[in-house]
Amino acid sequence: MKQTQNHKEKHHKKLRVLFFFCLSLLLVSAQQPSTTDTAKYFDPEEIPTEAQKQLIDSLTKSANDNLRKGQFSKALLAAQNSLELSRSLRDYDLIGNCLNKIATVHYYQGEYFDALFYFDESISAYKQAGNIKGMASATNNKGAIYYYLGNLLKALEHYKGALMLSETLADKENSVASIRNNMAGIYVKLGDYENAMSHFQMAKSTYDRIGDRKKLSQVINGIGEIYLKKHQYQEARSYFDQALHLAKQIDDQQRILEALLSLGEIEEHQGNLKEALSLYDQSLDLSQQINNPLYRAKAQIALGSVSLKRGAIAQAIAHCQDGLDGGEHLKSITVQKQACDCLYDAYKSSGMNSSALVYLEKSIALKDSLHAKQTADAVLQMQFEKQLLLDSMAHVEEQKKLELSHQEDIRKKEKQRNIFIIIGVFLILLAVAIWSRLNYVRKSKLTLQKEKDRSEHLLLNILPEDIAEELKEKGYVNAQNFESAAILFTDFKSFTETASRLSPEDLVQELNICFKAFDIILDQYRIEKIKTIG
Repeated sequence: MKQTQNHKEKHHKKLRVLFFFCLSLLLVSAQQPSTTDTAKYFDPEEIPTEAQKQLIDSLTKSANDNLRKGQFSKALLAAQNSLELSRSLRDYDLIGNCLNKIATVHYYQGEYFDALFYFDESISAYKQAGNIKGMASATNNKGAIYYYLGNLLKALEHYKGALMLSETLADKENSVASIRNNMAGIYVKLGDYENAMSHFQMAKSTYDRIGDRKKLSQVINGIGEIYLKKHQYQEARSYFDQALHLAKQIDDQQRILEALLSLGEIEEHQGNLKEALSLYDQSLDLSQQINNPLYRAKAQIALGSVSLKRGAIAQAIAHCQDGLDGGEHLKSITVQKQACDCLYDAYKSSGMNSSALVYLEKSIALKDSLHAKQTADAVLQMQFEKQLLLDSMAHVEEQKKLELSHQEDIRKKEKQRNIFIIIGVFLILLAVAIWSRLNYVRKSKLTLQKEKDRSEHLLLNILPEDIAEELKEKGYVNAQNFESAAILFTDFKSFTETASRLSPEDLVQELNICFKAFDIILDQYRIEKIKTIG
């Protein structure tokens, strides 16, 4: 009787596990999921641990599949259910993975600030789990968000943070490749195509070897963009076609969207407006299907540009205004500037000069903002190099301490071993050790001083002295505001004619007198000389 009862209990337990498993799958497959918390659908604590792990695997696979297909509501629900189960297990690795997946869903939908929040949460979970690889991945993803928002300063900051984390990993190749791919995007933005291509090719080599077609499609699309920027349209088309083919193979709607938009840009540059319009229409439809507001705004601006070239000014204004609204909603500076340029051209073509002037002023303001970020990037690079120097100095100091400690241990052991046997020899060895240590300290101080002088020389070459001093003292520079400023451009009148009449010696002497006079005037009125050219 007792055995029959135990058998029934086991049978009921299996049925309960199966019921919860099926219920979870039903929740994932819902067409219009609710945002209600998962705990209202089932209680994870009632499900055995092994069954929970199986559910998490199933839900994670479902989230990945739906994300790839652009079915974001299903992907989000699956990730949320998986997160609830992972929290019940108190498995911080799994929690970090789920939060990272939720952040990615928000990212693809253009909900960037939600994505940043969940990436931060995933970093905290990975930190508790001691998962350096997960921390690096989430930090890299945050950099990608700032890149798309046009904030290259923040993007570069996060990419470097991710790179430093990845360098500590034994299997760092994949992580480093992902960061290289993102860094290449920044080089493309700055017009440094040589460095961009170098980073893309190194990332491509890694993804070719490990067979990651999703990442490979993204890298190939990036290489195509370089050729497009260089107006090498045949090569660009070849790479975009490859990226589109790979994206279709794995049914990655986001990568398909990127490739279609890029191919449309080629057709527009080559004057094939009908083909460009068709590709941009496909891009707009797909961006709406997968609910990606960033690429929806880009597609609208692209359609506006083509419409303007075809003489459909009203359509151009409508498309570009939609693109501007999307850029403002996303707070993306680059998208807003592109939309303002498009609207300026459209209104100017229609003879509405007052409206055109409004968007020209907006475009200039946005351009100034972008230049400010690029300047900040340069300062960040300088600070990063300075930090490397400081880290190097700290490493030398640490090595010195270890060496001194090691020599002290040797000295003690020799003393214990030889104190009653060779006191005289011990004293000689001790004197040699002390002399070596003092000599080492002297050389170390010289090395440290050279590194310090080098750092200061670098700062003084790049920045004015007061700015450099403030940077050395505080590690950062406070912004300064001036109510007004003046910039003076000067030239030597009739220089070519004058130079033709003078001998080289007289010409150099004349220039020397002029430049000395300029320097005296600059010092007298505290003027900063920016550049001498010609």
